[in-house]
Amino acid sequence: MALQGILPPAIVTAVALAIALRSGGAGMLRSPWRAFSIGAGFVAAYAVLFGWTGWPPAEAWMYLPWIAVAFGALGTVAAARPLPAPAQWVLLFALAALATWATIEPLFDYYEWSTFGSVWRVAALALGWTLLAAGTDRLADRRPGASLPMVLAVAATGASLITLEAGFAKSGQLGGALATSAGVAVSIAWLRPQLTLGRGGTFAATGILFGLVLNAFFFLDDLSEVAAVCLVVAPLFAWFGELGVVRSRPAWQGAVIRAGLTAVPLAIAGAMILLRAEDGAYPY
Repeated sequence: MALQGILPPAIVTAVALAIALRSGGAGMLRSPWRAFSIGAGFVAAYAVLFGWTGWPPAEAWMYLPWIAVAFGALGTVAAARPLPAPAQWVLLFALAALATWATIEPLFDYYEWSTFGSVWRVAALALGWTLLAAGTDRLADRRPGASLPMVLAVAATGASLITLEAGFAKSGQLGGALATSAGVAVSIAWLRPQLTLGRGGTFAATGILFGLVLNAFFFLDDLSEVAAVCLVVAPLFAWFGELGVVRSRPAWQGAVIRAGLTAVPLAIAGAMILLRAEDGAYPY
């Protein structure tokens, strides 16, 4: 089972990035292979682990491969034809709102939320999702090479381990698949530093990350609001690496520092989960 969650995303992501790099220069930036590389790896792992999900999915977590495809498709559009920032934000928000609604819609009646209550929850979560996607993509534009893939690998690994500890085994497996895809991108970017995940290349990864945490938060009792926020904002902590003292460092040092900054909120979330376990918050 472990190899099923590692080999497919590793192979698919490596092949996609190799094809993109063969295009060179502007061709690489426009390549749909680059934009959808991490998302494609995740979808491959999901299909091998759980089989493909029909429509509509029977459970909320089964929307994750569709989320990967949808955000990956938007990434390919952004790669092929750069969008003005306002248009990109609107598209991201609309897609995030649809994904959020699809994921938590079963809870509307369960919690007896009013129409207004349902709408504002979806809108607030979609706004957070948009900030994560747009902020990470903007940083990827500024920092080509291994820096952003490393940030995504750290964030995905943290989310995988923490949601697994909280009792969401499938999220742990799928978070591991996302981390594997991002890790492959790290390895390739070290060798080919011209590789960038900017211009849509991070959309699928941040979409999957937010979707995993969204499922864990709403369908588990043991992931608190603060811990969930820590998991989804982790990639944005890499922006602190744009401060002058870090920005002036060699590229490899900057990449390591940004990865370390990403780990800070993950450590907070992990500590909260462990403390709750010690207090007997878990049923086991």
